Amino acid sequence: MIRVIVIDDHALVRQGFVRLINAAEGMTVCAEAASGEEGYVHFKSHQPDVVICDLSMPGISAMKFLEKALAWQNDAKVIVCSMHDAPHLVNTALQHGAKGFVSKSCDPQQILQAIEAVRSEEHTSELQSRFGISY
Repeated sequence: MIRVIVIDDHALVRQGFVRLINAAEGMTVCAEAASGEEGYVHFKSHQPDVVICDLSMPGISAMKFLEKALAWQNDAKVIVCSMHDAPHLVNTALQHGAKGFVSKSCDPQQILQAIEAVRSEEHTSELQSRFGISY
């Protein structure tokens, strides 16, 4: 069972992720948070397999969350998810240690595939050629 934490300041988006993930076979949401600070507390206490984190939120952003999570657990598997998917934002997230970046405009199944891929540590080039998105 892949244990996931969902961090997004928009309740509707967060609940959509939670329902999608909990309905998928072999996945469960172990915690959800409306802010990076709250997400970090859950990250430390729940030790998830994968975290999905919104790029921009009030308080600490995804980049600051990544910094703190990687300092706590150097192999943390974080997927940044955003409606903003300009190449420089994707590259910045990946350079800060994200294992993936998925646009909120993608097909919901791609998010599930990203979770599985990041959990199994597939190589980025293989994932980009298979799905056309960045993990």
